[in-house]
Amino acid sequence: MSAAADTAMASSGGEAYEQAKHVARHGAEGQRTLLAERQDAPAEILFYMAEDAAPAVRRRVAENRSTPRHADLILATDEDAGVRSGLARKIAHLLPDLDRRGRDRLRLMTVQVLETLARDQLDTVRQLVAEALQDVAAAPRQIVVDLAHDPVLAVSAPVLEHSPVLTDDDLLSVIAKGAAAGALKVIARRGDIAESVSAAIAAGPDTDAISALLANRSAQVREDTLDDLIERSEAVTELQAPLVSRERMPSRFLVKLAMFVADHLIGVLQKRSDIDEATASRLGEVVRRRIAAGGAPLPVAERDDEEPPAVEPAKAGHGQSDTFYENAQKLHEKGKLTEKALRAALDKGDNRFVIAGLAVLGDLPLSSVGQIGRSKSAKAVVALAWKAGLSAEFSVGLQGRLGPIPRHERLFPKSDGGYPLSDDDLAWQLELFIG
Repeated sequence: MSAAADTAMASSGGEAYEQAKHVARHGAEGQRTLLAERQDAPAEILFYMAEDAAPAVRRRVAENRSTPRHADLILATDEDAGVRSGLARKIAHLLPDLDRRGRDRLRLMTVQVLETLARDQLDTVRQLVAEALQDVAAAPRQIVVDLAHDPVLAVSAPVLEHSPVLTDDDLLSVIAKGAAAGALKVIARRGDIAESVSAAIAAGPDTDAISALLANRSAQVREDTLDDLIERSEAVTELQAPLVSRERMPSRFLVKLAMFVADHLIGVLQKRSDIDEATASRLGEVVRRRIAAGGAPLPVAERDDEEPPAVEPAKAGHGQSDTFYENAQKLHEKGKLTEKALRAALDKGDNRFVIAGLAVLGDLPLSSVGQIGRSKSAKAVVALAWKAGLSAEFSVGLQGRLGPIPRHERLFPKSDGGYPLSDDDLAWQLELFIG
């Protein structure tokens, strides 16, 4: 027994105290175990018993809410896994109840214990901490972030799926640094996933995670992201069923899916309760065309979103008589040449109008915009969107439709939604074509 503990014990006095002191020092293991689990045991006795020779006694001390925190610091590095596990359960559940007022030192010591346990070499101990902290809004941020990056899925999963402490940037960091196998699927099940996180999940090859994302009713998914997934699903057929079943899908996407999804999924599309008459009519037409084609997916040339040819170079220059350019100018004068309008044109495959709109918004020669559109240069196409004052998110869809540029060659927005290139780099890309 330490000299400090002896001094503290001597100051207490009392017959019951002396009895407890005797049991702690000389009692049989069973007696010491019973004493160690008593909530009314003196703090200094519990401190002394934190170094008892019997693991069973130390476990009871670790689980006892009356054990002083400086004893818990000792137990956090105990050689017995059961001791550390019991301590993890207790400490994690105590944290939300700590009153900050006048108890900052106690909270600090509690956090120190948690930090030690969250770095424990035993997976089950770290898992216990993660499970206990998963829904605690007041949990120490750095501990939760460290648990989220844990390479063991059983440890990271509770906080990745539930913790309110993790921000969108935290989740994007986990994804970017290579999450544990299965972690993306866990993140995809979180409530109210932001568009940036959804886009990061959708950009990867994990079809299980993408399927979970599409099944998540609260996940916010950009239309550009959905459009990219629909394009991929023609080759990656595992994505077709989740896309067909995704709630609140734009009608144009449902029609696009109907052109190539497996036969049994066409019926699912037609039975959706959220489609209007116009969409139902378009779906019926697609089905009739596929039946006429023997049930095969429609060839690209026969699809409603067939890409019109880009504007001819002969239509070059500002103020020329191209009809699409004139229409874009009129809309711009009325304040209606918006990103939303251009996105709708992209979805329809109306590339000539999109090119004209980019020329008007960016005050660029129509012929140069058309040339960039045919260049298959991701950087140049992104620069067009930037010059036109459109979002980096819009530039992703522009690359997919205007080039079209293969997905693996496209440039995506930064985690904050900004452009992936600097303003100087974007301006230089335009100079290469315009001079």
